[in-house]
Amino acid sequence: MKKWIMGFMVLATMSSAYAIEYKLNLDVKMNSHEFYQIEQKTGKYYRVYSIVSTNTHVLMKADEAIIADVTEPKSERLDETAEYSIQPVGRNTVRLIDQSVINGKKLNIDVIVKADIDRTFTGKVKSIKIASEEILALYQDVLEEVGFNTLRGMNIQMKDAEISTESQMKAIECVVQKETMSCDTGLAVAVKLKLEDEQ
Repeated sequence: MKKWIMGFMVLATMSSAYAIEYKLNLDVKMNSHEFYQIEQKTGKYYRVYSIVSTNTHVLMKADEAIIADVTEPKSERLDETAEYSIQPVGRNTVRLIDQSVINGKKLNIDVIVKADIDRTFTGKVKSIKIASEEILALYQDVLEEVGFNTLRGMNIQMKDAEISTESQMKAIECVVQKETMSCDTGLAVAVKLKLEDEQ
């Protein structure tokens, strides 16, 4: 994708002798199916690995003329290398720990959040749902950085650009089966960039 975008930008600027207004819309959507193992002593569910599907779409315009419209899907398995766990600690609360390293920074998230927890008559957990609002409050800054890093990876200059971002998170919805738990979640990041280039 990076080579395509840069190629289109070169073609767009070769014959220009005036100010060009570039607009770029970047949309990143990710869905994650995650697998957890329970630690019986603590009741923590540790994430073991995730199957992540990502779709990245870039739309670039120069003076409203489309010069790039590229979609890049990707699917991969990600094995956990740092602690990410969910632990029911109350009737409607869970402890969420995320020690993941993103962009060279350790998140160090360790919080109690509200959750809808369904239990059997004997008190065993059947399902857990953490609302999207709870998750977005924890990861807002991280999601914005995901969009910026994608632009940097395409060598898009952002120094003098007008930039706006919008982030969304899906709820974390989990189903427990004996000693394992599977969860589904996702995110969406949209970045809009506008830059005027004097030719």
